[in-house]
Amino acid sequence: MKKIAVLIAFVLLIAVGDVALTYNSPIIKSDRFEKNDFEIIKNSHSEKVWDKVIFGSDAVTCAYMEGEKGYVNLGLGGVKMTDLEKMIDTRHITLGTELVIGLDYTLFCGEDETEYIWDKKIYEPYVYFERERLLPVIKNETATSFVNEKTVRRGVVHEREMQKMVMQYESMTAQNLAENIASLENVIAYCNEKGINIRCVWMPWNVGYDKTAVLDEVRMTVDAVLSSHGIDVYDMESIFSVGDFYDVMHLNYDIGSPKFTALIDEWL
Repeated sequence: MKKIAVLIAFVLLIAVGDVALTYNSPIIKSDRFEKNDFEIIKNSHSEKVWDKVIFGSDAVTCAYMEGEKGYVNLGLGGVKMTDLEKMIDTRHITLGTELVIGLDYTLFCGEDETEYIWDKKIYEPYVYFERERLLPVIKNETATSFVNEKTVRRGVVHEREMQKMVMQYESMTAQNLAENIASLENVIAYCNEKGINIRCVWMPWNVGYDKTAVLDEVRMTVDAVLSSHGIDVYDMESIFSVGDFYDVMHLNYDIGSPKFTALIDEWL
């Protein structure tokens, strides 16, 4: 019995240690690791509760300039609505009083391809999950200091890249729409339960490019959900000119982003 008790205690110690590593990642503070968008945000917003948050894809990253309104720009590359629900459920973020969701089609369409920390399986050790970044440092194979800043877009993308992007939007399917709509419903329910004011904004779309029937379906489905819950929505999808954009869904940080920030700050 004594050996069993010792074994159980050892296993519990490992489990507690792994939880501590997961939530207090050594990667966040060290400049020897290239960080993802979430880690960069955590590094600049170390407070335990983020009182005001604007969540969305990297379209939000490019559009909103943090300032006197006090909103955390939680724009993350590659995320879906399911990611926001996971972040809340696993307590990787704690919301305070305000949540704004920057809506765009990538939040509801396509496959879930992210590898953020909330995607770590409960049985998966932190060291194993982060092996590709940790092992080179442990072996002292790299001494590089990375420039860890979220990516914004300046200027205008080359036409060839623009066409690739247009093709990606044209090939989008609604295969994961139901799953992401369910997450939207769950996030709304969570905010209502916790007394968090939730609002949404449709992010700008470059009016020089037509949307497909799939994207129109997504818009109608999302709008129906928001309307049924009485969610305040600011429709900014078609109010920007072509010259404000870097590409189809990302605003030019020098031209479009200041306009976006001024308009939404007035609304907020």
